[in-house]
Amino acid sequence: MSKFKLKINLLKLQGAFVTTIKGKTETKRCVIIPISDAHLFAGEKGIYLNMQALEFTNGGKYGDTHLIKQEFQRGVYQAMSEADKKKLAILGNMSAFKADKLPEADPIDIAVAEQENEDLPF
Repeated sequence: MSKFKLKINLLKLQGAFVTTIKGKTETKRCVIIPISDAHLFAGEKGIYLNMQALEFTNGGKYGDTHLIKQEFQRGVYQAMSEADKKKLAILGNMSAFKADKLPEADPIDIAVAEQENEDLPF
């Protein structure tokens, strides 16, 4: 089985920025990504960023095999001009790697993440 590693620059998403948010006990740097501006999909169990990996035909720099671009819903993509389509950002890259075991990601509880109050969890 092939294994790949991905590097994604979240600040390439439309409207994304870094800010500092002060909670009750801590201050943290955060990435803010507007859901509608970035064309993210809000599902029942999470907020999704659809992406596609496009394979390099002549090989990429630094051993990269693919570039990563955002994938848009058909209507959104069709509404873009050709100039807008050409300006779409490359979000990151992908390359194959060898590892014995992949690290497991922590599950996200979207209900907790979506609370709209000023009691920050930090």
